[in-house]
Amino acid sequence: MESIAGTKGAIFLDIGQGANAQSIGGTPAVANAKGSGALYWNPAGLAASKGKEAIASFNSQFENNVQNGYLAATLNNCGLSITYLNVDGIEERDDSGNKLSSFGSNSLAICASYGKELSGKTSVGGSIKFINESIKGDASIGGAIDLGIHYQLSPKTSLGATINNLGVMSAFEKENDPLPANLKLAAAWDSHNLIVGAGTTISNYQKLGVAIGAEYILRSVALRAGADSSKPGYGISAGFGVNYRNLSIDYAFNPHPDLGDSHRVSLTLKY
Repeated sequence: MESIAGTKGAIFLDIGQGANAQSIGGTPAVANAKGSGALYWNPAGLAASKGKEAIASFNSQFENNVQNGYLAATLNNCGLSITYLNVDGIEERDDSGNKLSSFGSNSLAICASYGKELSGKTSVGGSIKFINESIKGDASIGGAIDLGIHYQLSPKTSLGATINNLGVMSAFEKENDPLPANLKLAAAWDSHNLIVGAGTTISNYQKLGVAIGAEYILRSVALRAGADSSKPGYGISAGFGVNYRNLSIDYAFNPHPDLGDSHRVSLTLKY
């Protein structure tokens, strides 16, 4: 999990979802996201989705004080997803540093997505989000949209771009922080058993960097690794996935120099 701190409202929307994408640096997935993963990374990827698919992804950090989850389901080129972040044990202190109390915060986003093929090479997609955050009895609600495009440059090379979190939130504790809007650009090369990708995120709340990642598939096992220079510790990541019939289990490991290690597990079912 990335840092949950920031100066933007609903910063939890910027936490990448899905263990498979998180283990290859995150942003490269914008170029080849498909199925339930496309709801977060690029809704244009839904245009190529067929049948039904569901994913459940979970991550716990800070001795279980921070819990982040992602649930999504697709039917052909449409999908619904729920993202949540619960933080417990936040300490309130006085000016002298004495602990007064502890409290928690809860964040939730419900998203509906759709993808459509415009031509044999180009697809577009979009998502609509309802967002709710609460902390110490105060609450903020809002809405946002994501827009995405996917272009198949050649049989093995694809390009993707998304504009994310365009929207507003109501005032929270008398302050109205803007949502973490960003632009993601990515490219991927897919030779069936080897996938290599690169991407970048442009925003006004984090430094510009490059994310790279690779996945090697050996029969039913996928080995993955990635990095993101915009994140602390260069955003090093690694993971693996195992497929059995219509079921996939994926794991991602993301170390962080300040926040500790993050372990994410995803379960994906095609039916």
